[in-house]
Amino acid sequence: TKPFSVRELTARVKAVLRRRGGRAEAEATPASITIGSFEIRPEQYEIYHHGQRLILTLKEYELLSLFLKNRGRVMKREYLLQVLWDSPAGVSSRV
Repeated sequence: TKPFSVRELTARVKAVLRRRGGRAEAEATPASITIGSFEIRPEQYEIYHHGQRLILTLKEYELLSLFLKNRGRVMKREYLLQVLWDSPAGVSSRV
């Protein structure tokens, strides 16, 4: 919400990546990930089902991708809010 210097912006981006368990350096991303009948193409933000491209918003892509990569696991609402919406832990939004 405030203007930041490039150095401060870089530090903030690195901090967010660190909290998410990622690395600030560029990592090799596989061209596609196949999970059952789904194919995730991370670089294009696309998901295919039985060869048909699904038309998804960015949030829908992120959510479906997370569910597919964690198939069979239960994820708490707070975790989804924190990972997908960058909500701080402990914030409970019912909207």
